[in-house]
Order: sequence, then C-alpha cells, then structure tokens
Amino acid sequence: PNIGRSTSKGFTVRNAFFWEISDSQDATLSHTYYQERGHKAELEYRYKYSKQTDGTFEGQYIRDKLDLTERKRLKWTHRHGLPYAIKARMNLNLTSDDQFDEDFETRLEDRTRRKIESNVSVTRNFSQHSIHLLFDREDDLREEGADRADQRFPELQFTSQKQRLFGSPLYVEQKSQISRLKREGKEGEALDFIRVDIQPTLSLSLNLIKQALTINPSLQLRETYYPRDAETASDPDL
Repeated sequence: PNIGRSTSKGFTVRNAFFWEISDSQDATLSHTYYQERGHKAELEYRYKYSKQTDGTFEGQYIRDKLDLTERKRLKWTHRHGLPYAIKARMNLNLTSDDQFDEDFETRLEDRTRRKIESNVSVTRNFSQHSIHLLFDREDDLREEGADRADQRFPELQFTSQKQRLFGSPLYVEQKSQISRLKREGKEGEALDFIRVDIQPTLSLSLNLIKQALTINPSLQLRETYYPRDAETASDPDL
C-alpha cells in the first residue's frame, strides 16, 4: 500500500491489484481511501489484440464526501486497423467536472492541466498522398473558460508529399483542409462556421560548384477562406 497525507484530502491509503488476464491484455484495480473525501475506485485495462489494434482504458470514480457528488474521470486511447490500409485512432478524455484532475491526480502536469482534448481520426495513406478525417473536441478547464469547448467537427485534410512538377526541375507539395469549427460556451461566445485552408509549396534544388553546394529556394503560398466575416471567425484558438 501507498500511505500519505495532504491538507485537502487528509490521511490517504492506496492499494492496487494487478491481473494478467492473458498475453495480450491485463488490468489493474485500485482503491484509494481519502480521510476527508471518501473512497475512490480506479480501473486500468490494457490490450493488444493484433499488430494494428491496441489501447488503454482508464476509469476513476469517487463519491466526494465534501458535497456528496459523484465524480468521474475517463481516458481511453485506441488504435484500430481497418480494411484497405485505413487506420483509425481514438482518444477520449472526459471528466464529470473541471476540478477533478486538480483534486485527485498525483502528477504535477496532470494537476495543472488547463485543457483536455478528445478526438477520433481516420487516415488513408497512398504512395504520394494522404487523406485524414478528424473529429476533435477541446474542453477548457480554467475557471474563466467554464463551459467553453472548441470543436473541429469534422475536419478533412488532404496532403501531398514533395514531388516533381510535370518533369520540370520544380517540386511541389501541398496541404489542404476544410473544417467546420464550432465553439460552445457562455452567451456571446458561441461560434459555428466553415474554414477552407490551402497551402501549396513550390521548391527548386540547385546544385552549384560541381554539386559541392546545393541551394533549395522555396515559395509557400497560403489562402484561407471563411464564408463569413473573417475578423469574427479567425479566432486563434480555433
């Protein structure tokens, strides 16, 4: 057992039980007693079903003695291989309230976290190109950002690697995306709009002095389009 004491939670005792379910999965069950806050139950489940499918599930639950509320925390990362070389990833990061990490996490970086992000993505890579579909949500845990959440729901990205342009000495690469950006929050903070972003790059490789010196000049262009007032829509957090 791990024994400790803190000013906010009082005397603390933690016990954990590790269960090796099989060669491809295991679980850790934990119980923590806080003198001032009550009993917290934790579960961590790890699995690796194949080379392309694995993940970790973490859940926490406590009925807080301070106000008798049920407080919960969930983290789940999952990677899954799909047919036609499609790769899917999921990262869920959910909490019942903005103060959970500050009250019950043990690592400093977790206790001081100000934003949590959840996302689901699907990617298909080709020889020179890739397509990436993303659903993303970021919740603000700061007091001044209460009830505020930014979303990309969805965002479609198309990326092309550096390749020669029609047999010429020029090379081209590009990254383009179209996103629906949405903000939930207090009255006056809500936003919902579409953004289109195109970023082509032209480059040229010049070998000088019998290839002893190589110069690579490049030109990058970027065009961003908002179908509404850009001054309102182009929030740096979105």
